[in-house]
Amino acid sequence: MSVIDIVEEIENGCVDNRYRDEILDTAREIEEYFDSVEHAASFAAAYDREYSRENPSYDPAGYAEQWADSFEGDMSGIVDSLSHED
Repeated sequence: MSVIDIVEEIENGCVDNRYRDEILDTAREIEEYFDSVEHAASFAAAYDREYSRENPSYDPAGYAEQWADSFEGDMSGIVDSLSHED
């Protein structure tokens, strides 16, 4: 195992400890749109704070996909956009 592999393993462990399982599940589902699982988890947590899981329109994966399509894969600003939704 290389040093890089060890560092990545430690980083992943920190992300796993920082977020609830539901958030991590969502992050893994949408990871393809983000630079890292940590960025995906940050978005998933922000979305979860902003919207109720009880709401039938709760769809963080759909939101991330739509954002990626709209901004040609540039996910910067997605977390900030959540607090500005109507």
